[in-house]
Amino acid sequence: MKRNINDGFTLIELMVVILIIGILASISIPSFVQSIEYAREKEARATLQLIYNAEKVYRLDKKAYSSAATTSDSDWANLASYIANPNDTAEYYAYTVSPVNNAAVPPTFTATAVRNGKPTNTVTIDQSGNLTPP
Repeated sequence: MKRNINDGFTLIELMVVILIIGILASISIPSFVQSIEYAREKEARATLQLIYNAEKVYRLDKKAYSSAATTSDSDWANLASYIANPNDTAEYYAYTVSPVNNAAVPPTFTATAVRNGKPTNTVTIDQSGNLTPP
């Protein structure tokens, strides 16, 4: 049987291929988005660990925790000098340290990372190094 060179795919074959691609995309895209959010949360946790370590070193040096509340505070530069943060950005999370209570025994602080645009996604660390949510 002789085959015509101009023969191509039928409309049904093309629709089946497009349907399969659509099904695969609908399965993989939500998983990809979830993976990105998970990675951003891991970055926030790492930055909170850096803030925790900086507060500990700051306290050893100055005998009190830093009074910096947000990255825009003037005292944040003093605390930032104790942070070796290679990312040094707050693109996805906003970081705050509050409330610092140096009068308490032992002194306390809580550092919080709030997801920009999604305030329900927060991660905190306290003076004991406890991350919430775990």
